[in-house]
Amino acid sequence: MKAAGAGDSPGAIRSLEGAVADNPKFGMGWHNLGILYSYAGDAAKSRNAFEKAIEVDPKLLQTHIIMTRLLIKEKNWDAASKMASTTLALDKQKLYPELYLHQAVAEYHLKDLALAETHAKQALDPKSKRTVARAEYALGRILEAKGDTAGAKQHMTRYLELAPMADDAPVIKAHIDAMGQAGAPEPELEVITR
Repeated sequence: MKAAGAGDSPGAIRSLEGAVADNPKFGMGWHNLGILYSYAGDAAKSRNAFEKAIEVDPKLLQTHIIMTRLLIKEKNWDAASKMASTTLALDKQKLYPELYLHQAVAEYHLKDLALAETHAKQALDPKSKRTVARAEYALGRILEAKGDTAGAKQHMTRYLELAPMADDAPVIKAHIDAMGQAGAPEPELEVITR
């Protein structure tokens, strides 16, 4: 970790590779190695290290969160839904409401709109320690798919109020303005958790 803090990623990787070789059940070692591989641009090694971390320490919440994000990014919806569900069970203190958003997005793509709506609403629960603004957009897309155009516009507009500088704000605005019209733009439902 000293090497990583000093900007010596290759040295940090070598040290952690040695540490996990000496102690293959060192879950946090595998987790940190996954992060360093990711920064080095080696997605395959990064993923393998995160998978190994979960294998040797199944309760390592941080690694489950990263794996859920990776599966969403890869659009592996079935695996993402399962990983989010597993991770939510580990998050006893409900510190990561983004997991509900990840699960909602996966279920949206798996065409389980009722469950997707439930999880999007859980990501927005006002009793939660933190809510996820992007869940407003996800809920809007879910309602749109269910045929509730008014509800969809309301939640997507609310998202733009909460995150006016979102990278895809102009596309979402155009989508809201053209919703229900033939040829309306349909932005992809991605997870941006700001």
